[in-house]
Amino acid sequence: EIKINAEPMEKVFTKLFDESTQENPKRKLEKSFENLKWSTNFDSVVHNLLKSEEDLSLYSEFAGRVFLGFLAIKSHLHLPLTETTLDGVHEIILEDLQKKLNSKSEGKKEEGLEEEVLPEEGKGFRFTISTDLDFLLRIYDIPSVSAIAIENAFFQMHSCLTKTNELIISLRSGSMEKVQQVTEWLFSDTPTETYLVGNVRTKEKQTFIYESCVGAIQIGIPPETIKTSMRNREDVPQYYLLPPQLFAEEVNFGEIEFPIFFNFFIKQAFKNPDNKVSVIGDSAHLPRRPRCLGLCTGSYRSENPRPSIIFLI
Repeated sequence: EIKINAEPMEKVFTKLFDESTQENPKRKLEKSFENLKWSTNFDSVVHNLLKSEEDLSLYSEFAGRVFLGFLAIKSHLHLPLTETTLDGVHEIILEDLQKKLNSKSEGKKEEGLEEEVLPEEGKGFRFTISTDLDFLLRIYDIPSVSAIAIENAFFQMHSCLTKTNELIISLRSGSMEKVQQVTEWLFSDTPTETYLVGNVRTKEKQTFIYESCVGAIQIGIPPETIKTSMRNREDVPQYYLLPPQLFAEEVNFGEIEFPIFFNFFIKQAFKNPDNKVSVIGDSAHLPRRPRCLGLCTGSYRSENPRPSIIFLI
């Protein structure tokens, strides 16, 4: 009697079935964009050599469409997808691309633009969208982008631009494995962080320190900030920058009284004006502060030549 163990064969058929029904990662991206009513042809960039004005425009529009789609999904659809928003992003990306191509034609070495050979089309260029702070600021200045409250917006924008570059490179090289990695990132619950560049570090929640040539400049002044400095064994700053929005998450980030008291009494600013506190704000902050400052220090007067606090506009 011959007995056949069917279990291994069953596993083989199950595996084959799973592989045959596994969705192509590029098709999965296209369907996700269709669900957003933001249909995108992911083949449109594959054969683009970036050698004509039409090529540049189509490439930039595709990159902008993918970036905005990524940003909408990662921000849980907080960003409304409109052709007006796309026009703004398209214009910024196209200008960046043209600038890099012009530098290349002048013989200058330009980061983000390299020659490449496409499998079917021949020799062309590979363009990488800029992800630096200036570029992010230009995108954020688009009214329909800045009007939406996206958590850690600059971190999200930087991540989505980076993944847009990775996707385009993967599509043009035919690497479905890399496309799959981008797809997994898009639909994973990735944590967001505060976007920091240069000599900026986090001091406490929503409060930052910028190390400048004149010393530490603190951005935001929550109530317990003096205790945080002492707990971290750091010097209490003399320079403070008020954020545009003073109240967030039921916290006042304009508690200027505590640094004033500390520098006035502990650092003895009343004896040495060099230890006075400097608070930098704008005209919207000023009407709320003079009475408070006068009560705290007794020296906030425009005629006082050496006040213990300076409010710069």
